[in-house]
Amino acid sequence: MEERMVAGLQDALAAHPGEDLVIGTHGTALCVLIHHFVPAFGLEQFAEMVEKLPWAVCMAFEEGRFSGWEVADISF
Repeated sequence: MEERMVAGLQDALAAHPGEDLVIGTHGTALCVLIHHFVPAFGLEQFAEMVEKLPWAVCMAFEEGRFSGWEVADISF
């Protein structure tokens, strides 16, 4: 799953350079993607995320390279 997620993200970034993208997925896939770029994000953080659904993050990329992430405020 990780390879497909990363490849799909890289394809989207390459197809839309300099644009803001919104990508929807389920929690497990999102956590796998975050873990790819932030290896310290593991099972403990996944368990915390499950308690906060719905959950969204903002990931930043500069010239296709990951430069950071943060949890998005989507409170209603």
